[in-house]
Parts: sequence; C-alpha cells; structure tokens
Amino acid sequence: MTVERLAAVLDVPVAYFYAVDDDTAAMLLAFHALTPERRIKALEIITRMQ
Repeated sequence: MTVERLAAVLDVPVAYFYAVDDDTAAMLLAFHALTPERRIKALEIITRMQ
C-alpha cells in the first residue's frame, strides 16, 4: 500500500517504481500524462511499430 500512496502523492503510475531502466520509466511517465484519447492513439502507434 505504501508504493500506491507514494505514487498518488507524486502523481506517477505505480509501475514507475518498478521500471527496470530509464527508458521504460520515461515511457510510463509520458503515457501517464496523456489524456485517455491520446493513450489509445499512442498504443495504436506503438503496436504498429512492432
């Protein structure tokens, strides 16, 4: 529960604290900052890149 509270206070996703590298952490923060509509678009773009 402590990590969830810290994430809420810092306004970051809980997953941020478990990111294994800086690139993943940056992606999580960027995604978290998007509106729901832009999250959908970002996921579509990333999925096409695979």
